[in-house]
Amino acid sequence: MRNAGGTNRVSFTVDDALTTQRTYTLPTDFPGTSGFALVSTTGGIMSWAEFSGANYYADALTYSVANQQFTIGMAGTTDIVQTGDMSSFGQSIKLSGTNAGSIDLYEAGGTELVRLQAPATVTGLGQIYTLPDAYPTSSGYALVSTTAGVMSWATNSDANYYTTSASLSAGTLTGVIAGGGSNWTADLSALTTGSLAGAANYVGYFTATNALTGTAGF
Repeated sequence: MRNAGGTNRVSFTVDDALTTQRTYTLPTDFPGTSGFALVSTTGGIMSWAEFSGANYYADALTYSVANQQFTIGMAGTTDIVQTGDMSSFGQSIKLSGTNAGSIDLYEAGGTELVRLQAPATVTGLGQIYTLPDAYPTSSGYALVSTTAGVMSWATNSDANYYTTSASLSAGTLTGVIAGGGSNWTADLSALTTGSLAGAANYVGYFTATNALTGTAGF
């Protein structure tokens, strides 16, 4: 079928694999509304029907915090609501980008947060830490790790140690540690020892780097 006075045409071609005769009967009239599709029965009787394959597309994306679900707003059909929720992500989550990856854990109903963040640079193939499989048996335990990153609970041996007293004997100064730590020592044998004598109501002061004198009164 050629266009009027032209050379362009529309052709109907039979498939080479056709093995039996097929007869299609066209509708007797135009469709009542534009956009209808030409459909057929199994006997080849064709008619006009509302086209069900509309041009559907997504026009919105929303997230429900309460339900932990995404909803895709669709034009021309029903919106698509995520099945399940965002509480399950499979066996791993990958957070990467131009900055160090991090996880923000917010307080209930507020804006303050606790952030777990990777360092800016990690050597080797990365650092993988495996957490303990249970709580510590007593409060106050410390979270420790092997060189392979396997973590466990251990008695906290890093107590709040402090010096309670110190004494000097034979050129060695010894400090006594409270809290279970070992006492410390310092070798002062290289320092000279002596005594300083004075009188009542005198104030001592240096007249040179190694000379000390005094004056009466305050």
